[in-house]
Amino acid sequence: MTETLAYVYQTLFGLGLVTAPVYVAVAGLVSWAVYLRQGSGQGFWRWLFPARIWRHPSHNIDLQLFALGRLLAVLGLFGGVALTTLIVAGLDRLSPVPRVPAESLGPVALAFLLWLPSDFAIYWSHRLFHRWQRIWPLHAVHHSAAVMS
Repeated sequence: MTETLAYVYQTLFGLGLVTAPVYVAVAGLVSWAVYLRQGSGQGFWRWLFPARIWRHPSHNIDLQLFALGRLLAVLGLFGGVALTTLIVAGLDRLSPVPRVPAESLGPVALAFLLWLPSDFAIYWSHRLFHRWQRIWPLHAVHHSAAVMS
């Protein structure tokens, strides 16, 4: 039971997600600093959550899609990085450069080395969504928001 709860928590609030408590706290602090710098004449919460955006039907759809995506992730039905992982693994097999043991690199170099193929794969995955007509409808929602939230 504890493992299941830990899995659900990690899937909903893991460090790589915008719902992670650390991410939310830092975003809140940055928002507070921007609010103070702008000197808005309205309260912080009203400034942070303007009704014209947060009550907009487009935002409601975004929330529903976000909730659905998290539910599918919890159920294990949707692997958001599956395509990226496959592309990086394929590139690794094609690479003429021998692998460098992770222990021999510093954390910054290792992060950069891991970021490059991941970013490359994400870019080409996104391009694939735009080019392949069969999967475009799944991705079109990403570009259809009337308001940004």
